[in-house]
Amino acid sequence: MSDFVAKFRALLETEGLNEQVYQDYLEQNTELIFTPFLLNHWVHFNTVLSKFPLDTSTETDLAYLTKSSDHWHLVLVELEPPAQNLYRFAQKEHV
Repeated sequence: MSDFVAKFRALLETEGLNEQVYQDYLEQNTELIFTPFLLNHWVHFNTVLSKFPLDTSTETDLAYLTKSSDHWHLVLVELEPPAQNLYRFAQKEHV
């Protein structure tokens, strides 16, 4: 495993870090950015944008364009700390 991957794994396992720490590391090691929606021409101009504004009050953590002929995807990425519980399931009480 490469050194930068091992360092990222160690960051993910470190409790109490804020989201910006992960963002900074991904910006310095862009090959770690997950790109699940790639089309035929990959990431347009090999560019991933940081803090892409959606309006005057909202911004994404990362954004990239990908295309295939005349079909484009704008992919917006919002990072969350790894310890955050993203999926919450309601438990039903049995009476």
